[in-house]
Amino acid sequence: MTVEITSDLKDILAKIEQKLDKIDNKFDKFQEDLNEAKVERVEIKGSVKALEEKVSGLETKFDTRISGLETKFDARISGLESSLNAQISGLDKRISNAEWTNRGILISLVVAIIAGVLKVFGVGVH
Repeated sequence: MTVEITSDLKDILAKIEQKLDKIDNKFDKFQEDLNEAKVERVEIKGSVKALEEKVSGLETKFDTRISGLETKFDARISGLESSLNAQISGLDKRISNAEWTNRGILISLVVAIIAGVLKVFGVGVH
């Protein structure tokens, strides 16, 4: 049994051309998409670089401000420390004076009590 196929060569070539045209259109679309992706990639790289520069600038500003604040705080702490030291020194002098005064008063009281006891018992000068 033999099968006889009769087709016109023009029809076969037309179908092949149609399929090649479809493949070519798909390839062109793929090429366009690839080009768009490349352009977007370049744009993204540019954006990333710009962001990196901004972050670097902000980091520098932040470091500068932190250094300035550290300097201000150190100066204020030193000022407070010297002020507190002066106040503590003043309080120390006051306490020393109060102790000296209290000792004097205590000695005077002891002498007065002893003199009173001696007078009561009649010991002493007649």
